[in-house]
Amino acid sequence: MGLVAFLTCGACASRRKRGHESFPDTITIPTPAAQPPPRHHPYEIHGTPQGPRHPTGEGRPSYGRERGPSNPQPRASSGQNRASSNQQRPRNGSRPQPYQPQHPEQRPRPRQDRPVVRSIEPVAPEKVRQSAGSSGSGNNRDSEITDKSREVASRVLEQFQSDPTLGRKRIPYSSLYFTRVLSKGAFGEVWLAQLENRQVAVKRILNEKKNDEKEIECFGAEIKLMASFSHPKIVEFLGVSWSSHQDVCAVTEYMGKGDLYGFLKRRQGQLNWRDHKIFLAEDVADALGYLHGLSPKVIHRDLKSKNILLDDAFRAKLSDFGISRERSVEDTMTAGVGTIYWTAPEVLMGKKYTEKADIFSFGIVMSELDTHAVPYSDKRDNSGKKLQGMKIVQMVIRRSLRPTFTSDCPALVKELADRCLDADPDVRPSATELLRIIQRMQNLL
Repeated sequence: MGLVAFLTCGACASRRKRGHESFPDTITIPTPAAQPPPRHHPYEIHGTPQGPRHPTGEGRPSYGRERGPSNPQPRASSGQNRASSNQQRPRNGSRPQPYQPQHPEQRPRPRQDRPVVRSIEPVAPEKVRQSAGSSGSGNNRDSEITDKSREVASRVLEQFQSDPTLGRKRIPYSSLYFTRVLSKGAFGEVWLAQLENRQVAVKRILNEKKNDEKEIECFGAEIKLMASFSHPKIVEFLGVSWSSHQDVCAVTEYMGKGDLYGFLKRRQGQLNWRDHKIFLAEDVADALGYLHGLSPKVIHRDLKSKNILLDDAFRAKLSDFGISRERSVEDTMTAGVGTIYWTAPEVLMGKKYTEKADIFSFGIVMSELDTHAVPYSDKRDNSGKKLQGMKIVQMVIRRSLRPTFTSDCPALVKELADRCLDADPDVRPSATELLRIIQRMQNLL
C-alpha cells in the first residue's frame, strides 16, 4: 500500500485502520500488504511553524496490519480434499458450508477496515522512498543508475575528496537525522535535519533527477561554490555529506524564521521602512556587494524574496545559488534563467548581461518590501483581467511596465528603486554604491 501525502499547508490526511474478518470454520490468513515505511514518510510533517513553506501538523502513523494465526494448518493432500469435500456435502435439512479453498492464494480476501496505529520516527529520505517503492520488486536502487550518471557522480565525489576545503567539511551521512521537508523545487528539495545538537537544512537532488548527469554536475558546482563563500549575510555552508552516489547533499545553517516572502505576507501592515524594511534591504545589498566583489565575480541570477531567508533576529541572508555562476571578464552570459517577474529585461531578451542583472532583481525586491505583494500582481489589462506571465514579460521588455509601490513609500526609497529598475544596466548602481546609499538613507527616513 503506497503512502502519499503532500507538504503544502495543513494537517495530515485522515487515518484509516486495516483489519480482517474470519469465516466460519476457516483459517484466517493475514491480509497481504506492502511493507510500511520503516520510520516515516518524507512528506509527513512534524515540528513548529517556520514560515509559509514550513507548515505544521501531527505526524501520520505508518500503516500496519493485524497479525493472523501463528500456526496455520498444513495444506491437505488430494485424498484429504476429496474426503473433506464429501464431509461438506449438505445433509437433508442442513445448511451448506461455505467453500473453503485450500491454497492460500485462493482464499477470499478479507474486508479492509482500519489499520493498526504504530509509532513512527524520522528517517533518512532515501530509506523511506526505497521502502515505499520497492515492495515485491526486488530491484536494487543502484541498478537504476545509468553508467553515465554513475561516472559523473563518481567524478564529482572525487573532486569533493580532493578539494581541501570540502575535504575538511565532509559530514558523516549517518550523523544526519532527517525530520521533514522544508521546501521543494523543480530540481531539488530542502530537508530539516538534526546534526548533533543543532538543527540544519539539507539540500538534495530530487529523487527523479538523480540519474540526470547535468543535474549532478550542476549540484556539485553549487556545493563547491557555496563552500567558497564566507560572509555574514550569506547562509552559512556547513559541509557536504554522502554515503553513496545517489544521496549527495549540502548541509547549511537553518534559518528559523523562514523566507522573506512568507514573512511579508504574515506581517501585513506591521512593518515600516525606517524601523524594519531598510535593514532588510541593507542585508541583501551587503550580500550582493560581497558576491560582485569576488574575483571572478559571482552573479546570483535568481534574487527574489523566496531566496532571502531570515534568522532568529529577523536579519536577512542570501541563499540558493543553484543557478549562480562565476563570471570572467570575457564571459558572455546569454542563458535566460531565474524567475521571470524578478528577471532583468536584457536577460529576458537573451542579450549579454552582467552583475547589474542582480541589481534589477533587487529593485523588484524593494517593491515586495514596500507592498508585501508579488510583483505585478495588481496589474490588469484593458479588459480588467489580471496580467499573465508572458504578457508581463513582453511589457517589461518594451519598458512599458514597472512594479507597483505604495503611495506612502518614502521618496528616497522610490528614487533608489527606480534607478535599480532602469532598463539600461549602466544606469543602475553597483552593489557597493547601493549599500552606501541605503546606509546613508537610514538616517534620513
